[in-house]
Amino acid sequence: MKRTLQVIVLLILFPFGAAMAQVDSLFTVAREYAFNGKREQARALCDTILKTSPNYADVRILKGRTFSWDGKREEARIEFKKVIANDSTNTEAYEALSDVEFWDDKSNEALNVVNTGLRITPNTKPLMLKKAKYLIDLNRLNEAQSEVNAIRKIDSACTECDAIDETIKQLKATNHVSAGASFDYFEGLDRLFLYQYIQVGKKFPKNSVIFRVNFNQRFQTSGFQPEIDMYPSLGKFGYLYLNYGYSNTKLFPTHRVGFEWYKGLPFGMEASAGLRYMDFGGGSLVWIYTASLTKYIGNLALIGRTFITPDPDTKSTSASLIINLRQYFADADNYFGVTVGAGYSPDQRVFLSSQSLPNQTEIKSIYYMQAYRAGLVWYKSFTYRHIFNIDVDYRYQELKIGPSSEFYHTYSAGISYKYKF
Repeated sequence: MKRTLQVIVLLILFPFGAAMAQVDSLFTVAREYAFNGKREQARALCDTILKTSPNYADVRILKGRTFSWDGKREEARIEFKKVIANDSTNTEAYEALSDVEFWDDKSNEALNVVNTGLRITPNTKPLMLKKAKYLIDLNRLNEAQSEVNAIRKIDSACTECDAIDETIKQLKATNHVSAGASFDYFEGLDRLFLYQYIQVGKKFPKNSVIFRVNFNQRFQTSGFQPEIDMYPSLGKFGYLYLNYGYSNTKLFPTHRVGFEWYKGLPFGMEASAGLRYMDFGGGSLVWIYTASLTKYIGNLALIGRTFITPDPDTKSTSASLIINLRQYFADADNYFGVTVGAGYSPDQRVFLSSQSLPNQTEIKSIYYMQAYRAGLVWYKSFTYRHIFNIDVDYRYQELKIGPSSEFYHTYSAGISYKYKF
């Protein structure tokens, strides 16, 4: 602050030429404030400079950027547009204005801004890089690739282009095949229960479809269940999760239906609400209501999910709560997660049954039992095509064997591999 006051006094006392020499010093202080989180002080210094030099573009751009960093997008737009109105060739102003539009989830407007700048100043690499970025966000991947190719013609050593090329290749890999296996060991029963799956998937512009076949081996019984997942987009209203599965063995419900609506919320949050329906045949049904809330904090995601399961036979209701904490790294295919929970979760794909159970009505009772769990999960991609997953899990699981139920210590581990193409 002492340095700032000294510069202001110089601006007042010295002749115009000397004062102008001190403007740059004051701008340096404003930059230091801006990049150290003192944005209000930075804007105050920018206003002081602009009273003397209203057309000092770098100062006005800095002021606008501090507005955009504080989420004051409209105030930022005003500053950047003033710069462009005074100098239509100022490419940094176009960059800054396009950033504001992009951060405001207006990718089309951001693209329009850089296109305007490129019409006036063609072959400007920073604007071309931003154009490729916005085209990718709009899923116009072929156009983005053309823009990268154009950048390489003016800068054959473009290092930023390598990362963009990799992103485009990854986004064009809309198909995948995947396989996984896991086991559950129940202490006291001295048995390994096996679960495997294979799946194929396709991502479309407004939907994703996954076809999966699940296999279970438990109590010397085996069975399989084909199912399909879909994630249709609702545009600004979020997206849906739709599921249907069928099986003619008692290791799975005869019919399994899932429905859930996901919607983005302000402050880096996402919420969902839906249901699961299980039909075990013979009029034996289970309805499960679920909801989730996710909060993103930088590269961290905190996810809470609950399942509410009414039991019409006992007129009671069981509930579960699962908490996931994920630390993301490069992208959604690279993260480390911790899970804790209480209550039975139907999406664990751990369906416990015994040959001693006489009918499907008793099998469905697992959905009203209790479990306490803690686990770790690790997702890692080795190039965008090859993705591995390892998870370990401990549960204190209630299990019905014969006429009574008991709690067992359960240890689980699994591994999966996904190939994108």
